Amino acid sequence: SSFSHCDHCGKVGKIGETLKFCGGCRAAKYCSTACQRTAWSSHKTACRLQAEARKKVNATSMKGSPASVAEFMGDPSDLCGRQLGRHINALTTEAHSVMAKG
Repeated sequence: SSFSHCDHCGKVGKIGETLKFCGGCRAAKYCSTACQRTAWSSHKTACRLQAEARKKVNATSMKGSPASVAEFMGDPSDLCGRQLGRHINALTTEAHSVMAKG
């Protein structure tokens, strides 16, 4: 099984423990409100982009390739690399799930 970890401090959650998700992008996870607040200045750009991408994906039927999710995200090399990479992976996983149901 995989363990969740706080995207700010890296604290690994205990088995069965649920970390708090960012309300904007729903991808970043935090162990506490304090970590979320501390991380906000570095997370807000990726958060906004992730939230916009989620809206676009939800507004699209996603009848094409799962790779089309990446088209909504733009070039990740100019943004918060590691954090944005996690967001893209989470969004891609969600898109695969939606496509499998449809």
